[in-house]
Amino acid sequence: MTRMRKEYEEIYQNYENKLFYFVAREDLILKLIRSHFGNRTMNVLDLGCGTGNVLEYLSEHLKGNFTGLDASPIMLKNKTSSKVKLVRGDIYHPKLKPESFDVILCLDVIEHLKDDLGALKTINKLLRKNGVAIVLVPAFPHLWNQHDILNQHYRRYTRDELKRKIGLIPGKKRIFYWNFVSYFPKVGSKLQFLRWVTRYVFRNKGSKKEASDIEAFLLPEPFNTFIAWWLYLENKWISLGLPLPFGSSLVAVIRKN
Repeated sequence: MTRMRKEYEEIYQNYENKLFYFVAREDLILKLIRSHFGNRTMNVLDLGCGTGNVLEYLSEHLKGNFTGLDASPIMLKNKTSSKVKLVRGDIYHPKLKPESFDVILCLDVIEHLKDDLGALKTINKLLRKNGVAIVLVPAFPHLWNQHDILNQHYRRYTRDELKRKIGLIPGKKRIFYWNFVSYFPKVGSKLQFLRWVTRYVFRNKGSKKEASDIEAFLLPEPFNTFIAWWLYLENKWISLGLPLPFGSSLVAVIRKN
């Protein structure tokens, strides 16, 4: 299983609680879970959980048991909540009971894996009947950029590719775009004129090394908050069952038969 570079894992720890992407992603996941389960007590698993921040957020708003699995000791060492159980393990061979989870999250994970189908097979194995899996991945190969390189991604997904791969999990499926607002800066970074704007306006000027777009979009307030609220509006739109025309991420929601 491929992991991110050590120094990049540390960047995630520093920025995860403040960057608009991560805080809005937590809100999206909560809305999606509630749309299926309401306030029911549930068993939730986050595969590739990182620091466990998503689970900690969910544990504050939902009832149940919250388990995270990750291969990185760097990520797992910062656990802060007693409500969340984090374990180090292999996503392909987790030491977890089959068909024991109502909700399985796999957020920005399978693009790191050469064998992404293996991870999806794990989800199918661990998810209960009528359980829900939520898989979030980066969208559009043409958006490939420095962020993908530093993150050691294998791919960005097309809608058709993601639809085909999640087909191994039987059930009702919904696939939609998310993070509409970030699509344009990513496209802009491909253009020579806007490359300068991206580097000198959006990017962290204090960093001498080549920055990822995590650092690039750690915007000063109130811009970071403004974009977070924009994404909250996207989340509300999506929770009403309405599609976005495109976005820099794809989300698959699978209700297992």
